[in-house]
Amino acid sequence: MLKKILAIFNATTIICLLFTLQLVANDKKEFNIAVIFDGPNQINPIVLNMVKTEIDELTHAEFDISFPEDKIFDGEWNLERVHSLNSKLLADNDVDIIITLGVVASHDIAQRGDLPKPVIAPF
Repeated sequence: MLKKILAIFNATTIICLLFTLQLVANDKKEFNIAVIFDGPNQINPIVLNMVKTEIDELTHAEFDISFPEDKIFDGEWNLERVHSLNSKLLADNDVDIIITLGVVASHDIAQRGDLPKPVIAPF
């Protein structure tokens, strides 16, 4: 069951990212993607690896996508920390796209109104 859920989530995230890249690309070919999880979990590395692999397989011919290690965060299951991390990533000029991989991070970003950069918040 978990594999099915991860596959559906992964497909949804990838489709959203592909549409986002097409909308914001113009002449740009290199993108840094930041990721925020709600908190530490043993499944986080599995999900992150799935997302990275799928994105690379689908975009490597057209875009150079990076997931800088210093742009991967978890919110330590703390709403204030999640909010702070989202704010930090939205203001970070080295981040082009944010993916929020958690209900708390997704909800926080959805409450903000207009955003200065694309955010994929699948939860």
